[in-house]
Amino acid sequence: MLATCKGMMMSQTSVMFKEKSESLLMQYQEFLADADRFSRALHKHDDNSLAEDCVSIQGLLALFDMVVDMLSECGLRNLKSVYVAIKKHTSVHFEQCNTWQTCHLSGVNARGCIKLGDSVFVQRQHAKWVLCLWLCLHMKDQERGRSSVPDSDANVYRSAMQCVLEQLHGAYSHVANHFKKNNLLAWAPLAPPPTNDDPC
Repeated sequence: MLATCKGMMMSQTSVMFKEKSESLLMQYQEFLADADRFSRALHKHDDNSLAEDCVSIQGLLALFDMVVDMLSECGLRNLKSVYVAIKKHTSVHFEQCNTWQTCHLSGVNARGCIKLGDSVFVQRQHAKWVLCLWLCLHMKDQERGRSSVPDSDANVYRSAMQCVLEQLHGAYSHVANHFKKNNLLAWAPLAPPPTNDDPC
């Protein structure tokens, strides 16, 4: 009886989480798909909220933090190391290494990696995601002191955030499917990413 109740509670929690996470993902996808809405949020200089919006740039960055933390708890600790190294890196220029290193994202021993920190390396094939994530995490610092952000720059930031959201969603879905397939937890994957052109 206790096991049945526990199973029902897990199932109800899973359904509630799935509904809320799908709703949140759709809200941020719509937010990033609308160039004018994103630009207004960027021009506000108060990223904490918009009067007419329940989503914000600061909220999306908090979502990135939350998803990376959750994936780290599920075993993808190297992703957290990469995330933290990019967050700490003060320049968009990363050192290129031609020696053999182990990529922190794929676990593959590769020649020609990007050095993100003292002992954090990623293969060059991940360079686009690294640069997009760096732009997202350092957007506020880059725009400090500017009275307005040109539309072309706002579109670069918007595309970078779309790329990061899509990649984190993909990693989340992969982990969720693994847990679900192996009956490790009652995971409910987020809604599938949009099938339109690659925003990155």
